[in-house]
Amino acid sequence: FVGVLALLWTHQLEALLLALVLFGAVKLVVTLGLMAHTLRRRGAREGHVRFTEQARFMMVFSVSMFIDALNPMLDKLIASVFFTVDQFARYANGAFHLPLVSTVVSSFSAVLLPEYVRLKDAGDIKGLFEVWHRSVRQTAVLFFPLVAFMMLFAQSFVTLMFSAKYADS
Repeated sequence: FVGVLALLWTHQLEALLLALVLFGAVKLVVTLGLMAHTLRRRGAREGHVRFTEQARFMMVFSVSMFIDALNPMLDKLIASVFFTVDQFARYANGAFHLPLVSTVVSSFSAVLLPEYVRLKDAGDIKGLFEVWHRSVRQTAVLFFPLVAFMMLFAQSFVTLMFSAKYADS
């Protein structure tokens, strides 16, 4: 919402990006303030996590979320440096990410993360890798047929999604 307002007000993409960065900074400051207030009010009772531990976890988590958000766009960012506008448009449409893939992978990750932590804390690294390898195999069973289908029908799919202009994507 903040980004849309900035874009409508200035009609510049730089304003959109700046608004998003500033909004993220404000959210960070407010979150840290709320955490500090809550932890101060409750006091440092046994079993409670200190503010510095919470903040450190939040910073690592935030960096992880940033990388996770950037990941689907990284190839396009790199391609935009080396390609002309026309080449980039064809590449970007051809490198379209199917939402199903990220949804399934995110779901697998969310379900398995507590198990990974439990196995690591128990010192069962071998078990951790067994669970991870099993999840990779299960994901592959789901996605290999999808990849094969898309390889066979990619041109039809891209034409359907983006028009015949991008058939060579």
